[in-house]
Amino acid sequence: MHLNIPQSKIFDIIGKTGAGKSSLIRTLSGLEQITSGSIHIDEHNLDELNHNQLIQLRQRIGMVFHAR
Repeated sequence: MHLNIPQSKIFDIIGKTGAGKSSLIRTLSGLEQITSGSIHIDEHNLDELNHNQLIQLRQRIGMVFHAR
């Protein structure tokens, strides 16, 4: 599966409770490890980034959580 989000675009992830939205965001930000495949952000493979590089990446990813 491929998910391409253009730089500087706003992208919503919506779905029912338990659908995996938070898990997806945690995975995209490097907080959760994947067991297969790879995640590339700005052509950087998340598995190849060190701790400090992951922190810098997370600072560039904006997340807003909406509570009902």
